[in-house]
Amino acid sequence: MKDIFMTHIITATDTVQQLYPSRYYAAYDTKAVQPTAVTGWYDSWGLSSIEHIPPASDMIALTEAQWNDQASFRLPYGRGVQNGKIINYTSPPLPVPLKDQAQSVLSSIQSQAPMIVAMGQIFGSQTQAYVKALTDIINGADTVSTELPIKPDRLTK
Repeated sequence: MKDIFMTHIITATDTVQQLYPSRYYAAYDTKAVQPTAVTGWYDSWGLSSIEHIPPASDMIALTEAQWNDQASFRLPYGRGVQNGKIINYTSPPLPVPLKDQAQSVLSSIQSQAPMIVAMGQIFGSQTQAYVKALTDIINGADTVSTELPIKPDRLTK
């Protein structure tokens, strides 16, 4: 019984090493526009299961020195892939949804309202239309705009 068990372990290890001939790998989204972020670091021979890791052909093989360099190479963030090489990488900022952009601009206008009133002025008709357009984006009444309306040159009359 012991011999059968040992044979099974050796066979499983050999299979992993055949599927992942390099022990260490960096994973990334192979369909993403490059440069793109490293999404995972794998010691394929040290895993109890390879069920949830990409195939070796979809990852970049690493040397043992690269794997062991956690000070400047194998970092938890700030690494990417371009043309099959690991590079320094900063993810581009995520686009701010139009609704959030509109809310930010509207909040800025609202913060100016007390000063405008204190100065004895009122919002002009262009600003009123602008605020209405922003509000429509925020509350979902405007579902077709893809960018903010043009801000009037002056907020007051």
